[in-house]
Amino acid sequence: MKDSTEQDADRPFPWRCPHCRENEVYPAIVAHTAEVLFDGRRCELTVPDLAALRCRSCAELVFDARVDEQLNDVLRRQFRLLTPSQIRDAFAALDMPAGEIAADLGVAEAVLSKWAAGTLIQSRANDQLLRGYFASPAVRSALKTAVRDASFGTIAVLAAPATRG
Repeated sequence: MKDSTEQDADRPFPWRCPHCRENEVYPAIVAHTAEVLFDGRRCELTVPDLAALRCRSCAELVFDARVDEQLNDVLRRQFRLLTPSQIRDAFAALDMPAGEIAADLGVAEAVLSKWAAGTLIQSRANDQLLRGYFASPAVRSALKTAVRDASFGTIAVLAAPATRG
């Protein structure tokens, strides 16, 4: 069964505008700036060539799932976050069960799945965690230890003080 966005995508134009109710909504390429909240901070996303829908009568922009995907891609680029395809490729390279990866990272398997599908954008902190996990067997080993040992990482390791000569 198709969701409403997929059903709309199959429907010929023009569409009815939700703002002015005229049948004047058509695809358009527009410059768009959006203010979004990400990681607890407001940020501005600028997309010079957003493929959206616009009413020719009142100029209202009509957003759909494709617009959301474009904005998410811009957000990921702006914050230099791993893309869903990079996350999926890293999972495949590790050749580990998703449940094990999720347990090591301390996230629900459903969250991991949403990051890989692109339906949820990981925070910058989780992006750094993913990068370390993917890049380093030592990090993977340490995180596995942390899952089993509640005291892991609670004691700071200090370098021995330098001796005076």
